[in-house]
Amino acid sequence: VFAPEFLHIWRTLRDGGGTAAAAEGLPAALKHVHDGCFESPLLTTPFCMRLKEELRHFKAQDLPHQRPNSMNRNGCILNEIGLGPLMDRIIMMYLLPVCLKLYPEYLEHGLDAHHSFIVDYGVGKDTSLGVH
Repeated sequence: VFAPEFLHIWRTLRDGGGTAAAAEGLPAALKHVHDGCFESPLLTTPFCMRLKEELRHFKAQDLPHQRPNSMNRNGCILNEIGLGPLMDRIIMMYLLPVCLKLYPEYLEHGLDAHHSFIVDYGVGKDTSLGVH
């Protein structure tokens, strides 16, 4: 499920290494791209392909569903297709511990909700998220 680079980041931060305030202690796979913004691989390509396949199955049923936001037409809220519990576990068990190290001032009370969605970008579809 998880990219090896992310698992290294997760283990390092979980075990007491690095903080955003001391960026030199952060794993190299966690790139500091802007003030308070980091990027890293998260999920493996095979897992992403499985998620996309689930979305295709859902879309093929032609069931009504909400758009994830006002900027995207070709997306789906993961909670609406039964993937909410999976996202709860990914976020609470893996992303939250990393985010607590990177953003302690914003997460002293943890997280109480998420809005997880996937967007199908492509020619004739959504092409970008846009600035917001």
